[in-house]
Amino acid sequence: MPWSRNVKGFLKNLSWLILISVLPCSCVSYENTDDPVERTVLVYFSADNNLSSHAYRNLNEIKRAVKEYVGNSNMVVFMDSPGVKSFLLQINRNSVDTLVAYGKQLDSTNPEVLQSVIEYVLNRYKSDSYGLVLWSHGTGWLPGSKLHTLAKNYGYSQRRGGMEPHLTGDLYDYYFIGTKTFGIEGPQGEYRYMELDGMVNAIPDNTFDFIVFDACYMSNVEVAYALRNKCRYFVGSAYEIVGSGFPYRTITSHLLNGNLVRVCHGFYDYYNSMSDWSKMGGIAIIRTDRLEPLADSFSKIVQKSKDTIPDINVDNIQCFDCFNHHVFYDFENLADYLCDDAELMKEFRSSLKDCVLFSKSTDCIFKGKKKYDYSDDPQYEIKIDSYCGLSVYIPLRKYDSMGLNDEYRKTEWSIVTGY
Repeated sequence: MPWSRNVKGFLKNLSWLILISVLPCSCVSYENTDDPVERTVLVYFSADNNLSSHAYRNLNEIKRAVKEYVGNSNMVVFMDSPGVKSFLLQINRNSVDTLVAYGKQLDSTNPEVLQSVIEYVLNRYKSDSYGLVLWSHGTGWLPGSKLHTLAKNYGYSQRRGGMEPHLTGDLYDYYFIGTKTFGIEGPQGEYRYMELDGMVNAIPDNTFDFIVFDACYMSNVEVAYALRNKCRYFVGSAYEIVGSGFPYRTITSHLLNGNLVRVCHGFYDYYNSMSDWSKMGGIAIIRTDRLEPLADSFSKIVQKSKDTIPDINVDNIQCFDCFNHHVFYDFENLADYLCDDAELMKEFRSSLKDCVLFSKSTDCIFKGKKKYDYSDDPQYEIKIDSYCGLSVYIPLRKYDSMGLNDEYRKTEWSIVTGY
């Protein structure tokens, strides 16, 4: 539900004033706009990392798209990028207005920064509905402390092979693959992450009509379930998103109109039209109020197969990641593997269909791409035979020694399903 009650508005304004007093800035304008609009969309670029050039390219695409937009909606953009003071903009048809020019570069992986930006936008703009786009690297539900163990081959790990990520030129390109993989800051210096719990606490309940993740691996059932009270619809990819991200030139009007199906078609069509390795794109729309019935149906499958899960053979289950130790698997494919009860599986598929309103994927990930160091093969690809739109972790026994299963059992999804 959009922000509306006077008391809540007063408290939120008070909260914002307290927060903004501790966030150095040189220009602040936080008065409310007079007239409500149909929708306000906030794009949150957490781009203080190796994706910053893509962030500015996407920002320019948004500017060009808004010039042609004729609806009654607001586009607001927060930008955090290397070596530049953070800023908050309103993108209009004929102008770009600076709402806040912060006095320094903020740490956009800090949940308090995300919370303060959201609160500013909610208080300034009276809208019938709100949308949020979270743009950065992303690693699903995984805790930052485990990334080096799982993903030594990716630039968002704190170290790889004992090397600090202070690389330039060809070596930088080699170690820092240009795909979006949320909230990772770098690449120079210490890496910082926004943990899932921090993100959940930063986003107010029952406020956003939709949350779109322009970040890798965020369409997993664990993240979607954690955010179920934050938005009505959840959009993301179960695997990697190429660094150039969503095609904002063509989808911005659909974001402002709230047409998520057209947003997803625009994403899929854009990447499916590619002729090289970047012909890779999976996308889905999740209806969050159907996640609890989905959890209930999956928990019944878990209870019948709980003892066998740690030792299952995952070779025939669709995997989506290129990590050293795989963690993102197709949710429906796993359920089908575990369940030998036709009625239970029918119930699960019905719940999944109610929950996943749209899903589509290209047939491969990294097809024909020259290797980095995540494969011994001269070329590497993952063939997509199953894509339900949601990924899921499998708590294999081998992850006990890494402490990953202990971390997983802290997630709401694991607690509620007993998985």
